Amino acid sequence: MTLQLIAGVSGPILDLFFVQSGLDRRGIVATKAAVQTLGHALKLAYFGSLLVTGGSDLPPLLAALAKVLAIVGTQGSRRVLERMSDTQFRQWRRRLILALSVVYLGQGAWIVAR
Repeated sequence: MTLQLIAGVSGPILDLFFVQSGLDRRGIVATKAAVQTLGHALKLAYFGSLLVTGGSDLPPLLAALAKVLAIVGTQGSRRVLERMSDTQFRQWRRRLILALSVVYLGQGAWIVAR
């Protein structure tokens, strides 16, 4: 939770803990979703007051679009998850973690180089 509040991104770090767990793909997704939901709720509680006092407005159309895309993404990913085996799920997760790590390291190197 601390990492999520400070860095804003904790998904890839959470994945590292789940890669070696004995949970099946449904258990991993459910546990990670619960942890991230709690983290988002904490961020909303903590940073939400700053949005209210800062006068920052989110356009209603953008907020509605974000909600629709979240629902569509959740439903689509459920179908993909059901078609995968646990072995395929772990292989794809490892590949995605590696790809994200390369992107984040590249971004960090770019910032340091500038």
